[in-house]
Amino acid sequence: METKQYRLGDVCKLRNGYAFKSENFSNEGIPIIRISDIYDDEASPDDSLKINESNVFEKFVVRKGDILIAMSGATTGKFGRYNSDRKAYQNQRVGCFVITDEENLNQDYLYLLLKGLKKKIEKDAYGGGQPNISSAIIENYKIQLPSLEDQSKISSVLNKAEIIIKKREITLNLAEELLKSVFYKLFGTVSSPKFLLKPLNTYALKITDGTHQSPKFVDSGIPFLFVSNIKNNEIIYDTNTYISEEEYNELIKRTPIEIGDILYTSVGSYGNPAIVKTSKKFCFQRHIAYIKPDQNKINYIFLFGALKSQFVKYQVDRLVRGAAQKTLNLGDLKSILIPDVPEVLQVKFANIVNIIEDLKILYNTSKHELAALYDSLSQRAFRGKLNIKEAIGVKGSIEIPKIKNEDTFIDKINKELREFYFKQQHTGASTEIDNKIRQLDTELKIRGEVIFDEDYLKYKIVKANFKDVFTFEQLWQEITKFPFENLPDYDLISTILFKWLEEEDAFISQKFNDTNKQIELVINETVTA
Repeated sequence: METKQYRLGDVCKLRNGYAFKSENFSNEGIPIIRISDIYDDEASPDDSLKINESNVFEKFVVRKGDILIAMSGATTGKFGRYNSDRKAYQNQRVGCFVITDEENLNQDYLYLLLKGLKKKIEKDAYGGGQPNISSAIIENYKIQLPSLEDQSKISSVLNKAEIIIKKREITLNLAEELLKSVFYKLFGTVSSPKFLLKPLNTYALKITDGTHQSPKFVDSGIPFLFVSNIKNNEIIYDTNTYISEEEYNELIKRTPIEIGDILYTSVGSYGNPAIVKTSKKFCFQRHIAYIKPDQNKINYIFLFGALKSQFVKYQVDRLVRGAAQKTLNLGDLKSILIPDVPEVLQVKFANIVNIIEDLKILYNTSKHELAALYDSLSQRAFRGKLNIKEAIGVKGSIEIPKIKNEDTFIDKINKELREFYFKQQHTGASTEIDNKIRQLDTELKIRGEVIFDEDYLKYKIVKANFKDVFTFEQLWQEITKFPFENLPDYDLISTILFKWLEEEDAFISQKFNDTNKQIELVINETVTA
């Protein structure tokens, strides 16, 4: 494949954004794309600040298909396509690539080139204290361009691979959410369990953590694992740290590892369980907890599924301590509540866990194969070394690893969620708020917990639970029982209540009860004249 070298700036300009003033931001108008709106290779207006439309900003319009890049801050170099049909504006320190020579460069191939340039952009940006890069530096990069026809063919091949990779990621996420949903359906939540709850140490022969000593590392021998070796609920034995057989024999006395035991990360990236599946020798640091299930009381795969669930995560998130490095103490880990489930139901859930874990392995393997293929082809395309025939094969298409019933699996879960979404009752709020609450209800069904939201508090807790007089303390009790992802601050709820009371058409009012000497709150629909 013949290519020609160009300066990026000869075929494309990187336009800087506009310094919008924060006092002009509003809840309505044209979205402003900021650095925080660029994520997962996309630029989205969904959570954007907005501003009134003005001719002053027309030079900074972002339209569907534009490629935007972060030019300062911790995420300098991340970029994404703007795929929305909505008109938007480009904020300062967000760059927008504008092709000036359409006879030698197309947009899809530019996107591919930027993937190849990303590491160089990051390296150049981190030369000083605050990560930062200028449009002049990026425009000065040298690139290799094949003909437009070859650019289109290469882009088409790699775009297809990228779509399939994202599809695999979606399926993996859906598999995880499906498992959480099943646990929620079978066993309920911490605030509304379907079975008696008992602390974790009831079901374990031993709960401790890894060695507190500083091992003497050797060049080869028995793997010594850290929190980073627990990934995607699997134990990764690849490591550069080893201990001798003698030290292993001494350390293993404290944690006699066997197949069916469970490791659980307790510091930093806390809350990730992994089952010991082989008899391979290894030891681990103290930031990893060690759980030896009592097989006479609990199925270890059921326990693994429970430790992954929102049921347990909800508790752990409230037990971890520390600011810079979150830590779950062993005493708190032992106190985590687990449903006391009959053996037949444990086995039923364990079988579901096995099916989903096998599915995840299949999808992860396929995703990694595709990602490796994509990276290899895109890097060679960036260097101008990619052969078109090699990229698309004899049949004229890339070989994508197939997974049986992939679309059926995704469609089945999405159909169930759509049906649940539309079955939710109207709250009486505006369509926008009503749809948001339905979406949050759907998340609650999937995950067993939901993010805190003021409108959700208003309609799903206050209006749903209190038809007459209530106190702030009664409201707070309902909030603490509800499976919010993060419990809101007491002071935040007070602030929200005062804001509601001061609204022009306030839906609640307050009165003083002379009998019990308390301030009480009343839903205004129930107030008598």
